[in-house]
Amino acid sequence: MAELVFLAASLLVLLILGYVFWGGVGSKRRDIGRGFAVAAFGLAAYVGNMLYDKLT
Repeated sequence: MAELVFLAASLLVLLILGYVFWGGVGSKRRDIGRGFAVAAFGLAAYVGNMLYDKLT
């Protein structure tokens, strides 16, 4: 149960982090901000897949 909570919380944090990097830093410094945002969204997809595997 604790692992499910951890995965859900980390998914939420990674999605927020990606949004902040894309909108905030990405608007001023496109290469750096958008690069980190894509990395955060990629990690969020991986964590989401792990969460899906645990639930099914």
